[in-house]
Amino acid sequence: MKKLFLLITMITLISCSQNKNNEEQIKHDGDKSIQQQESEKHNFDSADLKFEVLENKTLVDGKLGHFQLPQFSADGKRLFFTNINYGEIWMWDFTNETLEKIVSLPQCGINFQISENGNTLYFRNKVTKGKKSFSIMSYTIDTKSVDVIYTSERRISTPILLNSSIYILEDDKPININLADNLTSEKFPQPFLFASNDKLIKVSNKIDTLSIPNNEKAISVKYSKDGENIFVLTSSIGVLVYDKMANPINNLTSSGFVRKLYKSNLLLFTEEEDQNDKIINSKLFIGFLNSDKKFEILQNEKSPKFYPDWSPTENKIVYVTEDGSIKLVSFNIEKN
Repeated sequence: MKKLFLLITMITLISCSQNKNNEEQIKHDGDKSIQQQESEKHNFDSADLKFEVLENKTLVDGKLGHFQLPQFSADGKRLFFTNINYGEIWMWDFTNETLEKIVSLPQCGINFQISENGNTLYFRNKVTKGKKSFSIMSYTIDTKSVDVIYTSERRISTPILLNSSIYILEDDKPININLADNLTSEKFPQPFLFASNDKLIKVSNKIDTLSIPNNEKAISVKYSKDGENIFVLTSSIGVLVYDKMANPINNLTSSGFVRKLYKSNLLLFTEEEDQNDKIINSKLFIGFLNSDKKFEILQNEKSPKFYPDWSPTENKIVYVTEDGSIKLVSFNIEKN
């Protein structure tokens, strides 16, 4: 944790001030994190940063399943990921250095969620034999038990885990499932965003359609693992960044995939180059929640990099290669 604290502190101190557009969008200084407030006091160019790779190794070979979407647990002890058809969830245990396929169910790997203690996964299962149905299920690692949390003959979305509740859509109807008692409600303790029919929808006391610049289409909505931020992928203006109260704070105009370092303002994201509807390259960047400044990392690795994620406890990141292998990068970062 000490190394991670030094990393966050150092990057924060050499971060840049928030651009004018973002200053207009953020209304309450008291709501900003310490990292955000500090970053606004400094203005360093990304050329001043030195990203030193200590090790870049293959953690999991793609020949085992052509993997994607790796996610660290909040304690950094486990890494979870799915295969190319989303029909499996795998786990790498850093303590024991073991690899295990833990769930094998249709669509279980699409937007699966990880509990804060890293011991329970939540995912959707789709049953197509006989009468079609959908379920939200959990898998507990310690006991290897699978439990059904919610089931419906209507179409339900993949789950979003926020605090102690699961948020889903049932035929576009927002539902909140309390994990303590599995009771459902249409009331939400904080605004909930989702994409439906190319629109960005907010649910609080009522359901509203939020305006997106240039009337762009909302493709998907993802929440950061700490629940503090929301990332909306659009059709052509990259990713819109919101705080948990659904206030806009940034636009990563060229990004296609974003992950936030747990409980910080640091972002890790990719920018893709397309040709004939095919991604021909994908570069990896570090940025900030409230800034348009960024710097590219792993520039010497010319091959595309996909689905990155931060370790919340060590100076490490993971990303996926073109052949579905998972790479683990250990690094130092400092000011030139």
